This record gives sequence, C-alpha cells and structure tokens, in this order.
Amino acid sequence: MVLFLLLACTGDGPFGSDSDGGACGASPASVEVGGGAMAFEPAADGDAVTMVHGPQGGWHVLASVRLDDVDPIVSLHYTIAVQPEGTVVSDNAYRVQILEDTPCGGYYPGMYGYLLVDALAEGELDTPPELLAGRELLLRIDIEDEAGRTASDTLTAIAALDPIDADTGAP
Repeated sequence: MVLFLLLACTGDGPFGSDSDGGACGASPASVEVGGGAMAFEPAADGDAVTMVHGPQGGWHVLASVRLDDVDPIVSLHYTIAVQPEGTVVSDNAYRVQILEDTPCGGYYPGMYGYLLVDALAEGELDTPPELLAGRELLLRIDIEDEAGRTASDTLTAIAALDPIDADTGAP
C-alpha cells in the first residue's frame, strides 16, 4: 500500500507523470456510468440492474463511474428516473476521491442509488420490486472536479429483482 501511495504522489500531475506531458484538464472531462460494487464494470443500454434488497429493508441500485481528465477529488450527483415518465426515484450526492488507474483518470465503484418510490405507489403496491421490476430506469451521473470541470453520462437499464425478492414471490 505504501508503494502505491508513493508512486501515486510522484511526477508532475496530481496522478503522477502525465502521458501527454501536461496537467490534467488538457481535454474535456468525461464520465461513463457502469456497474460494479468493487471495481468499475462497463455496462450497455438495456442491461439489467439489480434492485438490491438491503438488510435493513430498503432497496438500492449500485452504479460505478469511470472518469477521465479530472482531478482526483470529484463531486458526483447520481439520480435514477423511471422511464418514460421521468419520475425520479433516487437522488444521491457524493464527494469522493477516485481510484487512479491512468494519468488524470480512474474510477469510483459501488455508489448506492437508494430507491424511494412513494410517488409511484398505488394502493398496496408500494415497494420497488412491485413498482419497478422490468421497468426501464435512467441512471444519470453528473460530475464536477475541484477545478470546475464537469461531465455527465446516462445509462438506460432494466430493473431486475434481487434474488431475495424473487424467492418471496414478489413480481
């Protein structure tokens, strides 16, 4: 671990020696929405995302981001909206240090998008598995680094049941 930190702190840029010889910010910042709890996993529109049923009774959808040409500290705004009507069912803000794996770039895994479906409830149908299973969700992440560089990306995914909910007969 000490070796990793030592290597990360050498060179000209905030992530060490920049391959282009300049500082971060030479190109526009970019972000890619993906999956993964421990590492960034690329995802494509139409992929399934699991509505994880947490141990305390709530549900969330995990997302990860891949970032390029940013400072190591970024603010992330992660929202989830049900399509096509656009009802926002998750709105979360994070301020994180990304995990470097390239000069001026890296990833941040395992962000929780907590699902709140009160606006969609219909009588006794009031939980994410009942209201969202099989529906199209728009996962959006907007970022801003300490230098004010911004970027955003979206992923259109299909809400899938957690195996815990599938075993209980939830729709």
